[in-house]
Amino acid sequence: MISRLTRVQLFLAGGVLFAGAYYAYELAAPPPRFESPTIVSSPIAEAKTPAPAGFIAPDAQAFAVIDERPIFSPLRKSPKIEAQGAAQAAAPPPANVTLMGIVIGPDDRFATLKTPASLAVLIARPGQEVGGWKLVEVEADHILLRAGANDQEIRLRSSPASMPAGNPAGPAGLFPPGMMPGVPPPAAQR
Repeated sequence: MISRLTRVQLFLAGGVLFAGAYYAYELAAPPPRFESPTIVSSPIAEAKTPAPAGFIAPDAQAFAVIDERPIFSPLRKSPKIEAQGAAQAAAPPPANVTLMGIVIGPDDRFATLKTPASLAVLIARPGQEVGGWKLVEVEADHILLRAGANDQEIRLRSSPASMPAGNPAGPAGLFPPGMMPGVPPPAAQR
């Protein structure tokens, strides 16, 4: 059988035997010793400066002037004052949503809203946030949004009872909730 093997096959078989012997040695040999480097600490880092005898730290109120008027820039104000002013002056812009419809069921109520930022219609339930405003109330003809102390009521554009008999789609060509194209409004059916 050995006579049939070519030189390349013998060379490859020798390489495999050599690699096997090398890996067996690596597994059986003890691991090499590594010495940990010695860290020399400097005497300057260990030295501690003693506090002067009789030193008493000033009260925090002594630094109130520095907190009110920072020393590096006369234009800067205290961060506390800026935060209070921002909270008072930051009345959010009006909610930029269109009320598309309202669904009120026995166990659930939600509003379908459209925002300019999205092409999809958003379904919002009371407690959800919409454009920085929290949806507080969903009623049959309006919703109430709240941001801080500001409230904004958004009403449905029209209801079926207020639609004119001649144009059920209304001025914008949209059908109000509960109306279908080709079906006259309830007032015209009587």
